[in-house]
Amino acid sequence: MLSHIYIRNFAIIREMDLDLKEGLNIITGETGTGKSVVISAVSTALGGRGSTSYVADGCDKAVVQLVFSLSDRERALITSDFGYMLEDPDEDLILSRDFYASGKSIARVNGRIVTLAALSEIAAQLVDVHGQYDNQKLLHSASHLGILDRFAGPAILPLREKMALTYEKYRSVRHSLTKLRKDHSEYLRRRDFLRYEYDEITAAELREDEDAELKQRLTLLQNGEKIYRTLEEAYDILYAGPLDHCASLLSGISGYDESYASFSEAVQSCMYTLQDICGELRKARDQVTFSPGEIDEVMERLDLIEKLSRKYGGSISDILAYRDSISDELSRLENIDDEENDLERKLGELSSQLDALSAALTDMRRRAGEEMSLEMTRQLKELNFRNAVFSVRITPSVNAEGRKIYSSDGSDAVEFLFSANRGAELRPLADVASGGEISRISLAFKCLTRSAVLSSEKQAESEADRPETSGFLTAGTMIFDEIDTGISGITASIVGKKMSELSAHHQILCITHLPQIAAAGDHQYLISKDEDGSGNYTTITPLSREKRIEEIARLLGGTNVTPTTLASAAELLQSSAYRKD
Repeated sequence: MLSHIYIRNFAIIREMDLDLKEGLNIITGETGTGKSVVISAVSTALGGRGSTSYVADGCDKAVVQLVFSLSDRERALITSDFGYMLEDPDEDLILSRDFYASGKSIARVNGRIVTLAALSEIAAQLVDVHGQYDNQKLLHSASHLGILDRFAGPAILPLREKMALTYEKYRSVRHSLTKLRKDHSEYLRRRDFLRYEYDEITAAELREDEDAELKQRLTLLQNGEKIYRTLEEAYDILYAGPLDHCASLLSGISGYDESYASFSEAVQSCMYTLQDICGELRKARDQVTFSPGEIDEVMERLDLIEKLSRKYGGSISDILAYRDSISDELSRLENIDDEENDLERKLGELSSQLDALSAALTDMRRRAGEEMSLEMTRQLKELNFRNAVFSVRITPSVNAEGRKIYSSDGSDAVEFLFSANRGAELRPLADVASGGEISRISLAFKCLTRSAVLSSEKQAESEADRPETSGFLTAGTMIFDEIDTGISGITASIVGKKMSELSAHHQILCITHLPQIAAAGDHQYLISKDEDGSGNYTTITPLSREKRIEEIARLLGGTNVTPTTLASAAELLQSSAYRKD
């Protein structure tokens, strides 16, 4: 529960320390004293939108801190779902916001800076703030499906999750199929273009480093005649050389001295080497060609390689790599018809799954809708709608052509219908509910949801079966602002009684100007505006029983408080001490 509120330099609130208790906490005060400022401050600390206007004049920043004493369920939730380790079993949770005049704001959880989104997620598990927004939400049919599903309880969650997952797959496949059909002609053009490129490269039959080999070959061909003449002349010189005569002369004196013999052997060896060289020269000479036709062929081949290099890459390796890179895309495009057929098959399968899942959801919602209709009608009668009838209308969601459409929530359109008078036609809430009526209807929803949660908790056998806690109103603390809009008299007394009953299971903080609701409270606080030399400021004071009687008397009779109004206030306070089951 919310055990403490601390506010400093927030609008007209200089500093406020407020200890709250379990049960129904009532805040009253004259118009303009700052009741709405307190709710605004609490809402911002729960993750609401901030503003530099919240910082009091002449101050650098405003501070709002909320201290929560956690239940075992809340403690487990904060630890498991949000990762805030609360080692001490009695440790409180503190949510805070600092607003700076410069426009900056800082959110904290137990002193640790967090994002505003993280603060809001945690706060949503702890506090439910009811105000004009909640009333407006009930008037918009777009919110009715979510409210019905939360009333249906945890049993509907697996089906909703499966529906959402299947719909996401369906949407993805449908998008792919639509895009494929839309771009089909472009795919065909792309396929023909890639096929031409692939075939052009493949037909060239390129080899790694072929261009270097061809350039070397072209150099030989272009200089063939010169090479031939040079090789032939070298051959002739070596073949007809004087080494034979030299060898013969040295052989004639080799017997006179060993050194002469070695000279002879060396010359003989050189002769054999020269004979080998002559043979190689002759062979190389005979292989030399300088055909103009072959030169043209090599140059044409080099021109082709250069052309492909300009189109597909700087080297033969780059050209071949590009061909490999388009191979997979080309293969896909050449099988585009098969892909389209496969997508159509998948879409059909997913469509059938959506049909089955949405039908199951509709069936579950119809059962929940019937139960909600009965329970809401009963709740409304208890809230002084004697002849009220409430009904949940579930119809298929259809497009402009009347065809059923799906969403991640299924294929149902849910709308709440209401009639306040006997025999009157059931019509949408937005068409028939007045301000006072919608406030009571909203309270009925909260009482109804609480009943559904209690029922789910009784059925739960383990922590794994714990009911979903992110619903319309399963937070431990509820804050009501403007719940008394448009009501008075006996209706106000009934609303007070209902809120008292609700406070048996929730801590409630309610701002009201009606004595009947104020008298139903377990605890009451008075907001007042004081003034000193620096300006006006707001204070809040817990009221004793005697002070409560005085304040309720003021609500009954205005500024003219008489012994009669005091007696009436005491009687109202006594009669409003409702028993809480």
